[in-house]
Amino acid sequence: MADDRTGSAEQATRPRRLTFGALSNALVLATSLLVAATVLWYGFARPAGIVNDLPPRTAARPAERVSGEVALPEPTLQIANEPTTIQPSAEATAFSPPETAAQPATPTDLPDTAVIVSPLSAEELNASFYDAPLFAATSPWNRPAEGEADRRSDQMIDNLAATMEGRGFSINLDRYAIPIFYADAATPRITVAPSTTWWPGLDGPMPDGARPDPGDDRHFVVWDLSAGRLYEFWGAVRASANRWCGGYGVTFDAAGPGFQSGEWHGSARAYGGSLAAGAIRYAEMARGRIDHALAMAYPAARGDAFAGSHEPGDLFGIASHSGNDLRPAVTTESNIPLGARLRLKRSVNVAQRCGDNPACQTIGQALQTYGMFVVDAAGAPVFYAENLAGRSASWDGVLNGKDARAFAAQDFEVLALPTLTMPPEPSGGAPESDPPPWCGEPPSG
Repeated sequence: MADDRTGSAEQATRPRRLTFGALSNALVLATSLLVAATVLWYGFARPAGIVNDLPPRTAARPAERVSGEVALPEPTLQIANEPTTIQPSAEATAFSPPETAAQPATPTDLPDTAVIVSPLSAEELNASFYDAPLFAATSPWNRPAEGEADRRSDQMIDNLAATMEGRGFSINLDRYAIPIFYADAATPRITVAPSTTWWPGLDGPMPDGARPDPGDDRHFVVWDLSAGRLYEFWGAVRASANRWCGGYGVTFDAAGPGFQSGEWHGSARAYGGSLAAGAIRYAEMARGRIDHALAMAYPAARGDAFAGSHEPGDLFGIASHSGNDLRPAVTTESNIPLGARLRLKRSVNVAQRCGDNPACQTIGQALQTYGMFVVDAAGAPVFYAENLAGRSASWDGVLNGKDARAFAAQDFEVLALPTLTMPPEPSGGAPESDPPPWCGEPPSG
């Protein structure tokens, strides 16, 4: 019997019929060859200019930490051809923006006079928050805290520790905090009348809904984005929408150093520098990073002298004024002067100290990198946060007044101080004044 596998001569010469299975195999082979050719073409022979048909993916924004939070716009940056720099002084004057046209600049290697321009109007920003840096990159507020400890650091830290009573630092959130409102070229301008003889009053923008902090100091800040200026007030009273007075007011260049270079120049804060400087802002905590030193006050801040070295490159000594407190308890070498810079010691393990508290970690990292400046005296050792009254979100779930309690006084060191500036003659609190009858009484101190 013939082997079935060889077949007959007739079978060998007869044309074979194309079956369905063979056709399918041929189609699969052809498709594979086409795919392989396409891959090779894209990988090695693709002409210049051909890009993926799909739009490029953008980086995902971090998850919002507060329900209902308004998304923070990405700021753009511009620099003026010939920016005007105005040095604040005891005599506050109205500021006119430079007439030169603004030219675009790349975000890298910006000069110190960069003006940050928001894509939103001031009205929109006053309903949300502005995530942009304050002051020049070379400002001590924005530079890391470097250098050696002062020879009397331990003595001054003991003085700070004695005022803590084991509680650590607190954070002022809604009282004795810093309200920041935004203005632009469309914001109405008014005159804030003086309620003391320290200053002559000040013309500036005043957004609708602006209100001072409810604490006795009645602080608040207006950030004029179109002019690149900060208008800062102490003892502010709002009699009506267009009628304001204040115990003191001054302007700062928002892209300047954030303090005054002269001696005995006043401001809305005791140390003579910017009120907004060093405040913990909502946008910073929402993104989990603070890129500047913090402002700190404590009960025994030295009242008769201040640290005011303003040499180029100095990272300390930013005060131009003292608290004018001549009590013996606050006039010793143990008291930390206004303008002094403290730094969280490198040996402190922030992650271990804070545990699973992200706000504590954010603050601790800032204190270890940038440190803190003493700017005022207060009833307890405190940091200052942005006052969010009237805004679209609150500090709930973002920052708590006790989130810095993990750090004790002994965790810090006072950096080397310059020669302190002493007052030319003793002076007291606010001078007698004749405020407008609708203004009310000035603050008591």
